[in-house]
Amino acid sequence: MDFGFEKRLLEAGDLMAANRGEGISLSTVEKLRRLRRGIARPGLMAKIWKAARLMKRMLDRYHEFPSRPDGLSKWYARVLDVVEEARFD
Repeated sequence: MDFGFEKRLLEAGDLMAANRGEGISLSTVEKLRRLRRGIARPGLMAKIWKAARLMKRMLDRYHEFPSRPDGLSKWYARVLDVVEEARFD
């Protein structure tokens, strides 16, 4: 986290947006800027982008919550797919 904030790979607004459930939305130019700042730590950059993508997918699952109980098991399976992908080994 310290490296991410020090190099401005992450900014306070990113975390606030993620907290509000908005996800991290960056323009292509901003993505390239941050990639350039973090080029010394490619593994960390990959993890940050993976986390941002997973946050977006989980937010999508949240919005897909079924209105009827008969859709709950299918929805739950889709949530578990995202959770399984969230391994950062």
